[in-house]
Amino acid sequence: MEKKFFAIDLDGTLLTWNKKLTQRNIDALLKIQAEGHKIAFLTGRDIVNVTDFAKKAKLDTYGGYIGAYNGGLVYSCKEDQIIRESFFDPELALEIKNYLEELNLDFTFLRPREQYVSKKTYLPFSLYRKLNGKKTFDIDALFAKNLHVNKILINDTKSKLLKVWEKLEKKFAGKISISMSSIISIELTPAGSDKGTALEYLAKLENIDMSNTIAIGNQGNDIPMMKKAGQAIAVNNASKKIKDQVDFIIPSNNKNGVGIYLERFLEDK
Repeated sequence: MEKKFFAIDLDGTLLTWNKKLTQRNIDALLKIQAEGHKIAFLTGRDIVNVTDFAKKAKLDTYGGYIGAYNGGLVYSCKEDQIIRESFFDPELALEIKNYLEELNLDFTFLRPREQYVSKKTYLPFSLYRKLNGKKTFDIDALFAKNLHVNKILINDTKSKLLKVWEKLEKKFAGKISISMSSIISIELTPAGSDKGTALEYLAKLENIDMSNTIAIGNQGNDIPMMKKAGQAIAVNNASKKIKDQVDFIIPSNNKNGVGIYLERFLEDK
């Protein structure tokens, strides 16, 4: 059997709604890797918010990867280090920050294990930032230290975010990648930095043809890897927009969809 590369989203795909990695999914991930196939968790999360799941799936033992910040940070679990990083040009980051402030938005600029928060904040998002395990700083501290930024997260209602998306796409055309990771969040990464480019990089690194890659997801930020993978799969809880773009649909994240698919994959092969 030819070696396959599985690019798997976490939230809403591999994890249940209460953010758990079930034993059935763990067992399936272990069996797939034991057969020589490769796995990467490609997610909007920071590396620090993925490592526990990676350890349960033994990605370090089997040489798997984490593609954090929608692939902007690629981390080798076996080598315990970042092997690829994308970040905004400092001048562009400052221009985006000033524009988001003009729009009076709640936003976060993200780096490995750190978050820099806007002056405008909404309580639900403030509470989330306190619980996500990252060190928190005021947004001005980022530019005072001249630090690079890997991802920008903007939070608001879906209706407002869609309007913000249009404005950002027009103002920063060709300079940023935009995706929607939930109905209350849009994510900005440097142009060309997304789950699709991360999958291409990792497949090449592992000498696996893109025709032998499989992408599994549920949200808009999964579309780039779904378009580039040899096979695109959505969990049943994905939106219609996502389902319309995939090769087939598996059971939902709450019903061990990924684990069931991997079990059947091994049985069929």
